[in-house]
Amino acid sequence: MTLVRGKKYKFTSQPEIIKFMGKERGWNQFELDGHQGVWCELLDEDLWMIEEVTEVQC
Repeated sequence: MTLVRGKKYKFTSQPEIIKFMGKERGWNQFELDGHQGVWCELLDEDLWMIEEVTEVQC
C-alpha cells in the first residue's frame, strides 16, 4: 500500500479515522482525525490492517 500524506485511513472494522502524517525512522505515523499529534504508528508490514477511507465512509 502506498500511503499519501494527509489522506484518511482506518483500521479494518473500526470506526476511528486516522490521517497519515508521514514516516519517521521506519514508522508510519498517523493522527486521529480532528486531533493533532501522533496517535498511532505502524510498520510497513502492518499496513494490511488499515484501509483507505472514501468520502462516502466519512
